[in-house]
Amino acid sequence: MRKILADLHPGLRYIPNSAMGLVSGGGPYRFQPPKFYFQSRQTPKLHSELGQPNVVSLDSLRAMLPASALWPQGALWGIHDFCLGGAQFLASFRQRIDQSYGGATSLEDWLTLAQFVNYEGYRAMFEAQGKNRMGMLLWMSHPAWPSFVWQTYDYYFEPTAGYFGSKKGSEPLHIQWNPVTDSIDVVNYSAGDARGLTARVELLNMDGTVKWEKTAALDSAEDSIQSPIKMEYPAGLSSVHFLRLKLTRGTQLLSENFYWRGLEEGNFRALANCPRSSSKPPLPCKSKAKSKAKSGAFPPRSTTPPAPRP
Repeated sequence: MRKILADLHPGLRYIPNSAMGLVSGGGPYRFQPPKFYFQSRQTPKLHSELGQPNVVSLDSLRAMLPASALWPQGALWGIHDFCLGGAQFLASFRQRIDQSYGGATSLEDWLTLAQFVNYEGYRAMFEAQGKNRMGMLLWMSHPAWPSFVWQTYDYYFEPTAGYFGSKKGSEPLHIQWNPVTDSIDVVNYSAGDARGLTARVELLNMDGTVKWEKTAALDSAEDSIQSPIKMEYPAGLSSVHFLRLKLTRGTQLLSENFYWRGLEEGNFRALANCPRSSSKPPLPCKSKAKSKAKSGAFPPRSTTPPAPRP
């Protein structure tokens, strides 16, 4: 094939394998802590295959399974790729929820914690590529049928937290925390020559108090990474605390990011003690039609899941 292609189409590069040779790939395809990607997947080539399980929302799960099979997890979850072994190895995903977030006793709570794992994993996959900026392809963006793995939006087109983590980590001009070097990085993929920037980080306790903060001025050339701030962790931090990052030019916010960090690495159980936010009332809205103002409200989201496809 390589010889035929060279004869018939000179200059067109032939890649005989989607995961090796001129590209790097081969996963992993299971859950990994965010730190792993910065340690082992900052590849100097296009990384052509990388993914992890990505658990769906409650609405989508209700469309996937009969009510009798929703909870606890059972064989019908496995039919939809929730396999504890194999390439997806969801045993490590469940372990992350149990050990890092304290586990769950209800379906709703388990799915909520799963979104934390979705977000932190997919964001880290993209952020780790900032070092060499050679690009990465997800395995995969969406599934062929209702699934718990390898997707950013599900079979019903419902985005998961993994979708938003991917979107955050691949911003053209991006501020991020590197958990290996403990630096605040500014990555410029394709934003041109960005000058007159200010990077800012705040370290917050769980009660919202700011325990440490720092800013740094910088210019960012396209296709570059800079590390203008080194993190410091003062005494008096809560068992789980937060890093709030902002990249600005004057009053213009260009990028922002938010991380949770444990005094004990990987222990975020104290998040369970945070009060739940209350549901907001419907949002008022106004529109004009034929010069007459109308007012109304957006109705609450339907609790009826989309019907499964035939």
